[in-house]
Order: sequence, then C-alpha cells, then structure tokens
Amino acid sequence: MSLLMGKVYSRARAIAVSALAITALAVTSSGALAAPAMTSTLSVTSVASGAKVDLTTQIPAVSAVDNSTQEIIQSIDSTKVQLTSAADVIAPAGWTVAYSTDGTTFSATPSSWAAVVKVKATGLVNSGGATGDGKQIYSTTTSLPGTVNTVDGASRTGGDGYDTAFDSRGYIFNTYHHDYANGSLDCRKRSDGSFCSASWPFGLASEGFHSNFSSTQYFDEVYKHLWLPVSDRSTGTGFLCIDVSTVETPVYCGGSKASAWHMVQSRANANEAGITDIVASNGKVYSWDILAPNLLCYDYLANNGMGATCTSMPTFSRLVAGTTRSTNNIPYTYSGFKLAYGNVYGELNGVAVCFNGTTMAKCTGWAQYDFVLGANSSTKILYVQPNAAGGVAGICSTSDAQCFAENGTRFAANTTVQAGLTQGWMSYWNGAVEVAGTKLLWTSYFDKPSTTYCYDYATLAPCANWATATRFISGVGQFNTDSWRVYTLKVDPLSNDCMWTNGDLGQGIKQFTISTATAGCAINVNSVSFTQSLVQPRLACSFGTDVGYRSFKIGGLAAGTDFSTATLTVIKSNGSVAVSGGTTWSNIAFDASGQVDLSNLAYSDLGLGANFKVTYSNRTAFTATTGTLTMQTQSAQLCISVTAQTACPNTVQIANLPTQVASFTATGATISSGGGRTDYSTSPQTLSITPPATLSACGFQLIGQVAQGNFAASYPTSNIKPVSGVIATLRDSAGTILNDPTSGLPITSVTDASGNYTFGYLKAGTYKVSFADFPLVNGVGPGDIAMTYISPFQYVGGSYTMTPQNPAGNFSTIQSPLTSLAITGVAGAADVSVRAAYVMRAVAVNDTVSVKAGASPNLIDV
Repeated sequence: MSLLMGKVYSRARAIAVSALAITALAVTSSGALAAPAMTSTLSVTSVASGAKVDLTTQIPAVSAVDNSTQEIIQSIDSTKVQLTSAADVIAPAGWTVAYSTDGTTFSATPSSWAAVVKVKATGLVNSGGATGDGKQIYSTTTSLPGTVNTVDGASRTGGDGYDTAFDSRGYIFNTYHHDYANGSLDCRKRSDGSFCSASWPFGLASEGFHSNFSSTQYFDEVYKHLWLPVSDRSTGTGFLCIDVSTVETPVYCGGSKASAWHMVQSRANANEAGITDIVASNGKVYSWDILAPNLLCYDYLANNGMGATCTSMPTFSRLVAGTTRSTNNIPYTYSGFKLAYGNVYGELNGVAVCFNGTTMAKCTGWAQYDFVLGANSSTKILYVQPNAAGGVAGICSTSDAQCFAENGTRFAANTTVQAGLTQGWMSYWNGAVEVAGTKLLWTSYFDKPSTTYCYDYATLAPCANWATATRFISGVGQFNTDSWRVYTLKVDPLSNDCMWTNGDLGQGIKQFTISTATAGCAINVNSVSFTQSLVQPRLACSFGTDVGYRSFKIGGLAAGTDFSTATLTVIKSNGSVAVSGGTTWSNIAFDASGQVDLSNLAYSDLGLGANFKVTYSNRTAFTATTGTLTMQTQSAQLCISVTAQTACPNTVQIANLPTQVASFTATGATISSGGGRTDYSTSPQTLSITPPATLSACGFQLIGQVAQGNFAASYPTSNIKPVSGVIATLRDSAGTILNDPTSGLPITSVTDASGNYTFGYLKAGTYKVSFADFPLVNGVGPGDIAMTYISPFQYVGGSYTMTPQNPAGNFSTIQSPLTSLAITGVAGAADVSVRAAYVMRAVAVNDTVSVKAGASPNLIDV
C-alpha cells in the first residue's frame, strides 16, 4: 500500500497516478522532463476598439511541500489597452495586488488606471505538492475561538435600526431605515463594537437609493459583497451591491453606481416602501416587490460576484398586491421569507409560495407554486416552528394558524404562539420573529413598551429563566427590553443561546443570553463553523470542475480530554446538508488523527458559500480550535480585463487608421520558505485592435470659408462674395506653423471657388489658422484692405455675432498679423469652422477679388 497525503491508495491507483504524472510533463530532446511553464492566454486575438479583452496568466504549481510565496507580474501597453478600475483585476483570494505606472514602482492604488503598465499579485501558498496534471495541492488553516464575549455596537448619531447581518470575519452590518443618517449602510467590529473605519457609514439616500421601513441586507461570504433590496424611486426595484472585501474602504461593486445597481422589476414610481425582505439560497437572493406584486430574484454569485439575472423563475399567479402608508413609508402589507428542507418559502398578503432553491421545482406536496392561505387572523406572519430536537417541524403562518410540513401537508400551529403573535401589539416586519434551537422569540412594537417574548417547543412552555409574560399576552416568557426599543432579533451565528437586537434611534446593537434572559453573551461554543471562504481560498480566477477535496482536519483540542468525540457536517449555502459521492455529509466522525476524508465530496455538489461545521460532544475546554482544509485546484492565476483603445495615429493630420497590435508579457516567481527562487516568464501574446470605421473617432474636421465682407459686425449670411485661392496655414496653440512630417513644408489649405477650405481630420487639440493678404485693386494704395470681422472660432450652425476688431476700417498701412484665435477640437465632436470676412474700400459690390501673386501666408491672421 502507498500512503499519499495522509490517505491510503491502492497499489493500482498509485501506479495510475505515477503514470499520469509522467505523461503530463513534456520531455526535452535529451530525455529529461521539462519544467512546467508559466502561461498567458487571451480570450480573443482580435477585437475592435472599445472592446473588453480578458487575459489569464497562470504560474506553475508549487511542487514542493512548503509554505512558499508566489508572485505574478502582468505587463500591458497602456497606449493600446487600459484598465478602468480594480474590478478589472482578479487575483488569488487573500493575495496582495499592486499597480505600476512607470514599470518600476508599485502602489496599492494607481494615480491613474489608464496609465497602469504592470499589475503584480503576491501571496502565500501552503503547498502540499502538485498533482501529475499540474494542479496545486494546498492546505488552509483557520482558527476560531472557543469563547466569545459580545460587546454592544457603537451608536451612530442619527442612526436608526434596522436588521443586522454578520460575516465570518467578525463584522456586523446594518442599514438605517427610512433614510435616517442618509439611509446609510454601516459596519461595526464584533470584537469591540467600534465602527469599521472612517469610511463608514456608506450613504445611499443621497445616491438615489432610499432605505425602506424595514431595511435589510445579505452578506455574500464568497465575494464579500453586501446585497440590498432597493428601488431608485423612478424606474424600478432590484438589488444594490456594495463591495466590502476591503472592509475599511467600501465601494460600489464594479466601481460605480451603474455597475452596482441591478433593476429586476421595472415600474414607474418605484418607491422604496414597496420592496421588503431578503433571503438567499443556492447563490441567489430574493426579495418582495409588494406593489408589483412580484418575487424578485438575482443570481449574486454569477460573473465573479457581479451577478446576473435569474433564469427559470417560477410563476406565481395568485399574488395580491399590497399597499403602503405615506407616513414613514410603512408597508401595510404582510410579507416574509423562510428557508427549510432546501426550499424557499415566502408569504405576501396571505398567499404562500414555495419552490426548491436548487431546481426551482414546486415543493413536495404542492400542486402549484403558490397557495392561498385561510383567514384565521388579519395578522399574517410567516415563521419557522422548531421541533423538540431543534430541527424544523414546519413553516407556519398566523394567517390561518397552519403549518407546512416537509411533505407539503398542513398541520395546526401551536395555539399559544398563535395567540401571542396575533395579539395586535406584536411587530411583524422583517426580523421581528426569530427561531433559536427549540425556542421561538418575537418582539412587540418598540414603543408599547419594547418587550421580547420566548416560547420553548421542547417543553411546550415559556422559556426557562424568563419571567412570566404579563404584558399584552400570556403563556410565554417575557424579557423587558424597554430602553432597547427593539426592532429586530438575530441569532448569533456562533451560538443559538445568544440573540442580537437592533433598535430605535440612538439605541444601537445589543445582545442577550437566551437561556438566562440577561443582557450580554459569553458564548462557549460547542459547534464551530468554518466558512468555505475561510478555509477554501481561491487560487484560480474562478472555481470549477478542477476543484478536488482531500481532507478536513481539526486541531487545538485533545480528543478524550477536551472533548469526547467530534463530527463534521458540510452545509450548502441554502442551509441543506450536502449529498455527494453517495454520502450524506452530516455528522461524519473524525478519525483518531482528527481528520475526515473528503475525496468523495464533489465541488459540483457543494457549490460556493458552504460551511464546514464541527460539533464537539462533551466539550470541556474552550480554547481556540483550528480547521484545515486540504484540496487541489488549478494553480495560481492573475486575470485582468483590459479595454482596447481606439487605434489612432499620432500625426497632426489623420488620413488613414491603421490596425494596432498590443503585446502582453508576464513574469513570475516561486520563493520557497528557505529563500530558494524559481523565475518564470511567458511568451508574448499579441492582440490586434482593428481601427474604427470613420476618421471622426480619432479627430475632428477643421474647415472654414473666406469671403469679401462689408462693415457689418457679423459674417455675411447672404450674397456672400467668396474669395478663392486664399492660403490658410495651420499653426499650433502657440502660433507656430505646423509642418507636414513627410514634405517638411507648412500644412496649408487653399480656398476653392466657393471660398471654402479644409485641413481634413486633425487629431484632437488646440490650433490657430492664419490667411494670406490680397493684392492692391484699381490702383489704390496701402490701407485699402482691412479685416473687419473675425468669425466665431467654433461654428456649428445658426448665427453668431462678434464685435469687429476695427469697426472704422481705417488702416494707413497693411497691418501686421492680428492676434490669432485659438480653437479646440475633440475627437468625435462636430466640425470646427474658422471663417473670415474682409472689407476692401476700393472694391465695388460686384467686383471679384483675387489673391496677389506671391502673397505671403502670414500678413493677416484670424
């Protein structure tokens, strides 16, 4: 038998692996195995100007068993392709990304994205070696505490509620409701309650996204994005994405409001009061548009966390639209979501819906996707009813005091709970009712006064150690939270015995221990959940079929001393237990070495957003525990998305547009823990950028007209007497004559019979134009020619008036060049026109003016 990476393989399989390792490597002419090469791949090899192109550079796997550092540097030609934001770069998770605009020095944020010429990604790889086909075997270890003490969150001036969301890094998020504190999204540190940084709160109302009455959000553990159900008050409702991957500096996903806002339901006057609730299942977020009415869906994991429109959504034909109250934008509509049995349950205005979160099929036992509930109560609250073991007994609604079992049948809800929830002073909005193990908790309106209630389904009685309810209802436990003015309840992800609350203006985020009904929590955790994002960092630019799991190992505690046994449960993002390789991954025992073999767990069955939950039995020590996931994927990749620039020549006059070729190169290195270094480089990759169809994409036309004028203060609009043969000379913004690069002669244009001239297309910039003088006519002397008008330097259409430089027209001699007017042209903009009119006192109205032989091009300027 052969022992590979802590797992026993058969001799036949070991031989097969060895054969694979040999055939996967190239052989040199001398017979030696060639070292793996660094590669770069373009998504296309030819594009039009303005198109996006993806470039993937991959460094070979670390072949040694070592905690090595790897580095990838991608070079780009910023004159031909450019980055637009950090969203154009995908590096391995946790790696440091830096940018260079000079090719030598690097910084975390470039002075200009368009000027970036190099992108560098650097990070650690805890290598377990490489597979025969070049995949990276690597392990990631994360430590989680055994005891957690909660701290109240700092109070934000002007902040008011509402629902909270946790992430695995130790941050808590909330959105202030009905536009308090600018309708901001806010962030606090779980460890000490302080705000996450000076960049918080992240204001949204001033950006056009006003917060509703029961504002909420969902945290995506995979890409570290927050998703908020919002409206834009004009065109529709949908979801807004805020990137908190660097929590100190929150930004819109994709770098802009336009890239972060995803409208799902188009409708006029889309007020924020009409969109409520959020739930996530199997990579999708859902919310209610109660006025449409419609169940909104968005695939938040698609497109590397930027999301995409959901497909195959069920049709709900029985939904009834709700209403809202203008004061505080409070919805008059009952709505909610719950997850159970791998299904998404929802309720809107007494109509229940249910579908499978993975297949979108109707729930077991449901004839249709929606079901009209009976009318036992005008209060319609959807909640989870636990069983005596802390599992899910059913999904219940106070609308008809009935519950849905997993098989779709109905059974009666608990009468004590039904009476309590429907009393009239109980809050029914998002987050007001929460299940914690075998217990159901709910809260009254925040000002009646604020009271929290608890019922235990294990004992079918009020929760132990709670006072007997005397406010409003009976038969349940009561915890007076008067000063907290509670809006919402949220179970701590670390313990079912700790409840977090968020309350009215100035009260902030607080907690209480459920088992004792006392403020604050000191949590000794018997179960720890290692989120997939913590123990499964991404090396390649995306996860796919290349992912292979090997093992999960625990540490930090001694089996038999600190605990008796430990089991592993793998939970998918929708809350269901993973089923893969013929195994239901629930309560799998760790072996004597503290390890579980994961080789039969397929990533395709697990997906993103999963949790590896470790449950200790009879745990007596609450020091930190570790979890180590060993897996294999593609080796590290750096992916950039560049925008092809318009292929314009650098000459003043633009006569043709060439195809440009952008070249890409990359270098990389693996540095071992002992300092040994292996360098890599790629062969150049080339991208052809086809030019735009018209010259206007690269410049503008400079045109004009020269005519005989009169003493009017504007260019003649009728009876124009054109002057042909006038030499127009092109100058730069300083007045220096510009020369043709081929002939070396000045760039000029001569007016035609209609007095018109053109320089053709010029590259964008600022220019001046000068004209030749005229001959003496009918024997008159110097001074008989005078320029009385300089036309507007940018003529698009219509009539313009400008005061003449010399209204009297009394020159005693031919003048030196007058002050030129500077004109500026922009690529793709309208033509720019420079027009001139002259008055000649000795010229009759019907005489023809001609240009003097040998005329100088610089006597008269305009």
